[in-house]
Amino acid sequence: MYGKVVAALFCFLCATVFFWCVVAQNDADEVFNFSRRRSTTPDPILNFFANPPTCDNGRGVCIKECADIALMRPDVSCGSILVCCSRESDNSVNQPDNGFAFPTRPTTRPPTITTKRIKQTRPTTTTTTTTTTTTEEPELPEEPFDPEDCGYGSSEEDSRGQAMGDSHRGEFPWNVGIFSREKSFYGTNQDIFHCGGTIIDDFVVLTAATCVHNKNRSSLIVIGGMLDVFSKREKRQERSLEQVIIHPKFGHTSRIYDIAFLVLSDKFDYSRTINRICLPRLGTSFKGSNCLFTGWGDGISDGVRSVMKTVELQLTESRPCEDSLRRMIYKNVFKLSESFQCAEEEANTVNIGRLDVGSPLVCTVPGKDRQFYQVGLYSWSTVEPNVPSVFTNVTFFREWIDGQMKLIDRLPYIYEPEVENEENEGNEEN
Repeated sequence: MYGKVVAALFCFLCATVFFWCVVAQNDADEVFNFSRRRSTTPDPILNFFANPPTCDNGRGVCIKECADIALMRPDVSCGSILVCCSRESDNSVNQPDNGFAFPTRPTTRPPTITTKRIKQTRPTTTTTTTTTTTTEEPELPEEPFDPEDCGYGSSEEDSRGQAMGDSHRGEFPWNVGIFSREKSFYGTNQDIFHCGGTIIDDFVVLTAATCVHNKNRSSLIVIGGMLDVFSKREKRQERSLEQVIIHPKFGHTSRIYDIAFLVLSDKFDYSRTINRICLPRLGTSFKGSNCLFTGWGDGISDGVRSVMKTVELQLTESRPCEDSLRRMIYKNVFKLSESFQCAEEEANTVNIGRLDVGSPLVCTVPGKDRQFYQVGLYSWSTVEPNVPSVFTNVTFFREWIDGQMKLIDRLPYIYEPEVENEENEGNEEN
């Protein structure tokens, strides 16, 4: 009898243990299954990066960094962490599912081309010139050649005759972009566009002092042969800087004497997209000349424009320019410095932006329709219609520029039209 009771109790205990094991397993499965369930509520963080907000009036997006050669200037609408990048650059950025942008890394180094001109050679350090081949843009031969003279472009097309339009490749081959090369968050190089400049000699670029003031010279690079900032197919030449010479009277606040002389570490090789501009002598008259401004700044968004623009301008006398500026911002205390040259847009619009600083105002050489003098460097403006923009008067600084050229053993007459050279030779013989 006793044995039967013990057996019954043992069976009861086993059944109880089995029951609770089954219950526990079901609970564990339920918990495990619950942990794998996916919430149907959108994650605001992932949604932000998967659909980044737009900036620059819808022409850009706020992402971690741009992968193209030029970076849109930081936009306040993107906050302090993200930057405003052109939508065109979005095609060359790897974006994982979470929406973070990682710049692509080149698998091969582009071929390098360096050439040597016979004229005006001097010992230099060697830098590389990156070149690429285009299938979408018209090919222009890039074999070394000696341009016929300063101030000539090679384009058969002409962007003149409109208030503002896109320039053509080779039309204004003296324009250069000035960038700073910085390390990105991911350790790759990023080139940030700062301003424009002009080639006056194969070793020298002229720009505004505002552009390079307080900048780290070792991080600055100059890119010639560029039309479209965001293009990866253009044949360009990139140079670092050996020396930055800012005019000693430059005023950072007043912008007077806003001019800088950049000496390249290696010379530009003249081509159909790279040539020097002519510089006028003091007293040169531009009455009847056609004047243009060219640069990559965007006067509407205050950012960088993809293709270099051409803007028709009219030179303005100092007194009416001074009066216009007094009415706008400075009242009767403002005095226009003789280091400035004013010009205004014929259409009374605002097409010149902050990133146009250092870019050239050019006028046709008297009696020649396709040869240009550089008259000014863009310095500042009120960004208001019907008010002239203010340029550094290049003619006023001709003697200072000549002096800097002699200090680095360069020839000042290289940026004078050949007709003037012939006249000078005749005067020397007499």
